[in-house]
Amino acid sequence: MANQIDYTHPLVANTDIISPSKRTNFYATAARDLDILGGIEIYGEALYAKRESSQERAAQLFFTIPATNAFNPFGVSAQPVIVRPANNQQVVETWQVVGGVKGQTGNGIMGLFKNGAWDIYAQTSSGEGTYTGTAILADRLTAMGNATRNPTTGVVSCPTPTVSGGTCLPINFFDPRVLRGDYTAEEYNYLFNNANEGSTVYEQTVVEANVSGDVFQVPGASDAVKVNLGAQYRTYSINDVPGPETLRANIALTTVAGITKGEDTVKEVYGEIEAPLVSKKPLIEDFQVNLAYRFTDYDSYESNSTWKATANWKITPEFAIVAIAGTSYRAPALFELFLGDQTGFLGQTSIDPCINHDLSNNAILKSRCLAAGIPGDY
Repeated sequence: MANQIDYTHPLVANTDIISPSKRTNFYATAARDLDILGGIEIYGEALYAKRESSQERAAQLFFTIPATNAFNPFGVSAQPVIVRPANNQQVVETWQVVGGVKGQTGNGIMGLFKNGAWDIYAQTSSGEGTYTGTAILADRLTAMGNATRNPTTGVVSCPTPTVSGGTCLPINFFDPRVLRGDYTAEEYNYLFNNANEGSTVYEQTVVEANVSGDVFQVPGASDAVKVNLGAQYRTYSINDVPGPETLRANIALTTVAGITKGEDTVKEVYGEIEAPLVSKKPLIEDFQVNLAYRFTDYDSYESNSTWKATANWKITPEFAIVAIAGTSYRAPALFELFLGDQTGFLGQTSIDPCINHDLSNNAILKSRCLAAGIPGDY
């Protein structure tokens, strides 16, 4: 029925409310105590995960069909709104391998870091995703929209017969059958069954060393002053390649994007000290101060430092006052830093104030458009 949703139509009835997905996961871990130097342990772990997901839904297909189109009954440009599929599929695979060696500091290292631990490890990981979706090719819509009828033979044909991946197929977008989304197999394949698979690969490698332990005791404190020191080196990269039709800006009714590719290296050092200072005094069950500092250096961006200071005054075992101050810092993520060229999904009529400005009642707008050399019927 016109102007009403047919909930039994396949494009509507098959719409997903919750995206279906299939997941596969493998995880393995191993460790061995070498029984040397107070108990050194080597360890490792491996992870693999795969997710396959898809979404089926209905959407609208709308574009301006010229007055000269063979099927346009109005004699002026028209924009029919047609039911169409808008399906997407994704496959994401991730793996990670970690290997390291760790141990206890025992009586300390050069008199420091007593009763603590140390850890040195390396990690490498990769995540790769492929994605596809209903791709409506712009050159196919344009060629189809310009279809004309031979006045002698009555045959409808396209002035541009050759389009990406095939031959132009004139389709009557004013036919009620097409308007409600009942496409023939040939029409469906021409409009929607177009290969346009993209892929994204993230890779990361991390090496880190860390040591912690007691350094000295403050008289009257509840525990020893503890220190944690470490350094980290990591490299990571992105390579996002949209589908071929997206790359050549041939996807209709959506944004298009270029290749996003780049890599970065980050070097960090950090330290933290936790100092119990007073305990078991009047109105002071326990008082501790925690200080943390981190210096970060990005090859692609800049270096910066952050800090955090915390004071924890426990008045009684039940009541405490905590004060915290600090800074934060975030460099651009890889996708932000190396983002390829993109287009927005706005028509010129949405962003150009001088479109047909002779029809505007705004005298200032009209004068400025004319001063810029833009005719009133532009």
